[in-house]
Amino acid sequence: MIGKMLDNCREKRRKKLLLKRWLAGSLPDDEVSAQDHKYIQDTMRSRIKKIKRRFRRSVSIHMFIRNITIKPVGRLLRPLPVKWQEEFYDGILYPHCPACGELAYEKDHCVFCGRRFSKWDDQL
Repeated sequence: MIGKMLDNCREKRRKKLLLKRWLAGSLPDDEVSAQDHKYIQDTMRSRIKKIKRRFRRSVSIHMFIRNITIKPVGRLLRPLPVKWQEEFYDGILYPHCPACGELAYEKDHCVFCGRRFSKWDDQL
């Protein structure tokens, strides 16, 4: 029983060293047996999956946090005057947010980024 546990520990240690040498480039592919090559491939595949999962999780958390915090941050910044631009090529100027460039649907702040407007003239 104990001998089998020791053999398992030795085998795990041997595989760890093998993987470490292979990643460092000191172990060429010619010297790796078929069984060890399969172990290396499986380990690298699982590591890549973990990295992708961690990246997806961090990106989704970042997007979630960014969408929550962007409006209060925009409200804390100094107000800017509204930009008037032609939107639909009909000759009429429409108000646009100076920070994000979207159409301004509110007169006091942008509904997309939260940036406040200092003055709202009819048209400039």
